[in-house]
Amino acid sequence: MDRRKFLISAGALTALAALKAGGALGQEPTKSAAVLSRADRMALWRKRIQSILVQGTLPIIDTEATYGSEIPADAMAQQMELDGVALVCFAPQFNNPQRGSRFSLEIADKHPGHFVPTTCEGTTDYWFRQEGPFLEATQREARSGNFFLMGELEFRHYPSPAQYKAKKLWRDITIPIDGAWGHAIFQLSSETKLAFQIHYEPEDELLPILEKMLKAYPEATVIWCHAGQVRYPNRQSVYGPNYLARSLSQYPNLFCDLALADPGSRYPGSSFIHNTVQLSDGSPRPEWKKLLETYSDRFTIGTDIAPDRYADFPRKVLQARKLLASLSEETAACIAFQNAWRLLTRLKWTA
Repeated sequence: MDRRKFLISAGALTALAALKAGGALGQEPTKSAAVLSRADRMALWRKRIQSILVQGTLPIIDTEATYGSEIPADAMAQQMELDGVALVCFAPQFNNPQRGSRFSLEIADKHPGHFVPTTCEGTTDYWFRQEGPFLEATQREARSGNFFLMGELEFRHYPSPAQYKAKKLWRDITIPIDGAWGHAIFQLSSETKLAFQIHYEPEDELLPILEKMLKAYPEATVIWCHAGQVRYPNRQSVYGPNYLARSLSQYPNLFCDLALADPGSRYPGSSFIHNTVQLSDGSPRPEWKKLLETYSDRFTIGTDIAPDRYADFPRKVLQARKLLASLSEETAACIAFQNAWRLLTRLKWTA
């Protein structure tokens, strides 16, 4: 494959305005009359990935994205066509225990070749602390057989840069990953074989606790979001490529995604450049490139878009492609889509 074709075409970025304008705000996705089987969905996904490969473009599966009704699903699907993104794992915001993750299932029925049914993420502090409603909905849906991934769950979370500037400091969340709630999620993953995503700031005092849980639940599959994101270096002195290399070697059930802030941007709470993976040109730092090449089967791509920033999607895809273009073709293909394919389908990608 021509390495230059890894990069998104310049023309794709011009569709940003269309993405912003497409769809009515607040409109609920339309439920398809037909609900596809797991095998049918996988067949459509394979066909779509192959169609992108035939064009000479590296397909991307986005494993970390948040869905809300503000996001126009039709326009998102069109944008994915332009950007060479095969699939987006849209985890809905949790705001209704009865509806639960049905939004994700509905847009996946409407656009079965584009979106992956994903259970709700835990981003709202009020609901996330309610072990009853959120946990019950997640358990019910994970066990239904209709979903392929569990959304991002916040155990240790600092406010995002925008939230920090807006003084939404209630978004500074700490929930013990080894508490009753954490044990229930690890057990659910072990039982259902669904991978789940965690937002877990890699603070020195928290790392041994995560390792304890990974060891206690070897059948649970964890995707640690935002690999290489460091917001308070004085609290995160142990974390880095060497630490991750040891952890990935020791815990085969641990994966990471590369949903990262813009290269060179600074976290307002510390003024630290929190994307420690990429240089200003988007290429990986040498120590991170070595880690990605060595553990090429353990990373995925995430855009981390959400209802308040879905228009960032083309830019985030371009940022990912700049990183991928610096890697070997085999590693780039693994990280772009093959690892995600394996996590979602439990099958190795075959051409």
